[in-house]
Amino acid sequence: MSRWNRFRTLCDSNKKLGVVLELTADLPSEREIERWLGEPVKALVIPTAIFITNKKGFPVLSRAHQNVVRSFLKVRLSLSVNRVNKCTCVLMLYLSSYVGLLVDHCLSVDRIAMIFSYCICCSLK
Repeated sequence: MSRWNRFRTLCDSNKKLGVVLELTADLPSEREIERWLGEPVKALVIPTAIFITNKKGFPVLSRAHQNVVRSFLKVRLSLSVNRVNKCTCVLMLYLSSYVGLLVDHCLSVDRIAMIFSYCICCSLK
């Protein structure tokens, strides 16, 4: 947070300035998340590496990660599911659909822009 404050100060707190946050496996404290919710967060990046496998064998976000995503969905932002390591196109499509369901349960679709980074391996040969 302190880096963000220094950077924002250097830019004279320009209203066009925003921040992109990336979720990690280890979540910050609730207090720190609440502080970020008060900042101009433009996007939330969800790396494929933080998904866990549920009882049925499907990749999902932990309850704590789901709650963080839901918290950030209350502000207007973009979501990005980014491919990490060996992630297939089919898995990326599934993860994108999964995050889409989280969004559908939280907000109407017209209130959020969703961005998904698909891998190039699906190109036709």
